[in-house]
Amino acid sequence: TARDGFNGVGLWKVPVEQWGWRQWKPSWFTPRPGVIPINLDKRLVADGQMIYFTLGFRAPVSQFDGRTGELLQTYQGTDRTSEILIHDGWLVLTCLEGDRAVVRLVDAETGKLVWTSEKDYGGTITDYYRFTAMRGSVPEAKVDPTLDIATDGRVIGLLDGDSVVCLDYETGKQRWRTAFPLVEADYNAGRIKAFEKVWTGTMIVADGVLVHASPNQLAALSADTGKILWKQPKKFIQ
Repeated sequence: TARDGFNGVGLWKVPVEQWGWRQWKPSWFTPRPGVIPINLDKRLVADGQMIYFTLGFRAPVSQFDGRTGELLQTYQGTDRTSEILIHDGWLVLTCLEGDRAVVRLVDAETGKLVWTSEKDYGGTITDYYRFTAMRGSVPEAKVDPTLDIATDGRVIGLLDGDSVVCLDYETGKQRWRTAFPLVEADYNAGRIKAFEKVWTGTMIVADGVLVHASPNQLAALSADTGKILWKQPKKFIQ
């Protein structure tokens, strides 16, 4: 749904099939704290007068005219996209393949697939959610991994297991891999069993620096080499 940013008047609607809790979990129960699927908010991106979205939970990426809602194109080879970024006319996508994921770079105008990452990645499923209830049992949902991608147009940062990984923006080749400096308090923060895996969150890449945080540690890495530049303890916020 699109609305006028000034007065909220509805402008257009596009139906979305195969969407909602039945697509990603066996029960309507909402895990608390947190929400699944992880990074579902990264499925919708606007750039100028264009909008990019997946018309379904496992659907490929489509491009829409932001003024009219007209479907302009659907990008081949982008099925099961779980994260969308756009930078200077290029779509940076996380695409699931089995229980792992790859990164793809697509020309947003022509739809041409520029590259797919040489490696696939397990990402992370560590975030604030628990399938528990005060009474009775709650069926657990299968949570898709997220790579938590971020880019500055030179490199693409992502999460994988206990590490931060950096890809070259132009080629998709892996530049470096560095274990994130987790601390012991991260392994059971919020009573979430992290199993020494990196937590999802807001990754930032800018000015040659990649910044990411675990519940109890903030760290900056060189975007060129992966060297840890500094790390700073932080308070766990749930």
